[in-house]
Amino acid sequence: MVQGSLSAFMKPRPTLVPPMVAHGPFIQNNAISSNFSATGPTPELEFEQRDDHGDQEDLVSLEKGPVNRRSQFIERLEGLVKQIPKSIPEGSQDDQLAPFGDDPQNQDVSTVEGDELWEVNLNSFLKGVLGWGTEDAMERIVRRGKKGMDGVLEFARYFVVECGVSEGLFEGKFSGLLDALERM
Repeated sequence: MVQGSLSAFMKPRPTLVPPMVAHGPFIQNNAISSNFSATGPTPELEFEQRDDHGDQEDLVSLEKGPVNRRSQFIERLEGLVKQIPKSIPEGSQDDQLAPFGDDPQNQDVSTVEGDELWEVNLNSFLKGVLGWGTEDAMERIVRRGKKGMDGVLEFARYFVVECGVSEGLFEGKFSGLLDALERM
């Protein structure tokens, strides 16, 4: 067995070189807006940066709380749902889209956020209800109301807008359904 010298083991490591890019320090202002109350709006956090002249400029304002962002997919789906002809029957408990009429929070996993939620639960749920979502006869399953397309809309809205799941995931899974709605 070869033994190395103790001095080689104790040899100093190279010194880290700091970055050569100069930038101003970030200063966090944790001031809470004056209209904050226990039941009122959430406080805003402002991040500021000083420029070379000592002036402060507002870089980002963040509010905590639900995501509540606008979604082109949800707006498109909502428009298509509103245009469903009255001749299409109201959904019932026995219809294929009926599971969407239940509270969407039943499919939410509180410990998982965003697109991870798709992998953990939503994809398998949607596959169970819609199949692969690309079947040719999707017009047959379209129904109006809570146990129909209104339920589908609220389900998608909850997960895209409130939970932050990518709208592209829903758009892909609902593509056959969207095509069927556009043909009506």
